[in-house]
Amino acid sequence: MPERKLAASRTRKPPASAHSTAPRKSPDAGKEPSGTARQRILLIASTKFAQHGFEAVSTGEIARAADMSQAIIHYHFGTKEELWRESITFMMADLDQRFPLHMSELRDLDPLMRLKVMIRRFIALSAYQPNLARILVHETLAESPRLKWLVDTFVRARLLALDETLRQANATGTTKLIPTYIATNAIVNACSFIFSLAPLIRMVHNVEVQTDQAVAEISDNLLEMLLHGLSQR
Repeated sequence: MPERKLAASRTRKPPASAHSTAPRKSPDAGKEPSGTARQRILLIASTKFAQHGFEAVSTGEIARAADMSQAIIHYHFGTKEELWRESITFMMADLDQRFPLHMSELRDLDPLMRLKVMIRRFIALSAYQPNLARILVHETLAESPRLKWLVDTFVRARLLALDETLRQANATGTTKLIPTYIATNAIVNACSFIFSLAPLIRMVHNVEVQTDQAVAEISDNLLEMLLHGLSQR
């Protein structure tokens, strides 16, 4: 009997110590955020950058809003500037998917009709995502290197396409000979800033500009104002 008890004691596992000093890993360490979580981080980041500007936003603030640790943000996105670029790239990819516009598809339309399609598409895009214009304002005021990246990567080609359509309309005699940089930026500013200024318009006019009804009304009336202002009479 004593021998049997001794054998049993040898096979019994010692109880786990309540004061174990073994290092513990964070449950998040090295874990890649899921697609949904990553998108949420990028959406929160772009919203914060649009509201406050790049310099005023910290990765800690973004992490708290996303309910993640700041270390996870840095581990997966690197620096704040890399997170900013990824959030812009994600935003633009989403807009291109939701509001695709391929100039080759408009080639059978006359220049004035192409211009109308482009303006309506840009109004719809701006109503859906006003943060793009807000970020452009912040970076333009700062004249930052980020602005150059934005222009080189996304903005210049789009504005030059609008320039070219305006030049073609000029050539056919259907629009006035207004310098394209004036006409292009008047169109872009009118179509985007009405949505960027949504809180102001709500306070002054009691209108919610991002409802479907308001977006349709804005689209029709901006086209009327812009194109009758440009059209030859």
